[in-house]
Amino acid sequence: MTRIARQLFGIFTLSAALACAGPGATAAVFEIKLPSSAPEPVYDGRLILIIAVEDDREPRYQVSADFDAAQIFGVNVEQWQRGEVVRIDGQVLGFPARKLSDVPAGHYSVQAVLHKYDTFELGNGKTVKLPAARGAGQNWRKEPGNLLSKPRGLSF
Repeated sequence: MTRIARQLFGIFTLSAALACAGPGATAAVFEIKLPSSAPEPVYDGRLILIIAVEDDREPRYQVSADFDAAQIFGVNVEQWQRGEVVRIDGQVLGFPARKLSDVPAGHYSVQAVLHKYDTFELGNGKTVKLPAARGAGQNWRKEPGNLLSKPRGLSF
């Protein structure tokens, strides 16, 4: 039986846990919980997990299109409610590494960001969910209304 070790992150608006399987395991699983204290009861958007080597600035500011940039993984969430957990595991694709198991063991600064989507009813009768401009020029790192966790050091 595999022993699961968890480290909880104390954060502002999201909670996250890292579950690492015991000896010989090759993958990690991140669990990100929308706390009961979230400003809204339900969210739609893109949940982004950022894993950065450097801890001199927040991981969200270390993301770029370079292959030596912070690692990111993301999943869409719909009707994510207070108290619910979203898992980011080895099935979620990322960049620059494609899988969590491809991220080398080490010490990292980890942060979760929810890029909030709003629902729009179009004139043609279709409904779409998109990130609305709320004052930061569509910059997911700074957009007001997005939720983010406090960066935490983590070794895995």
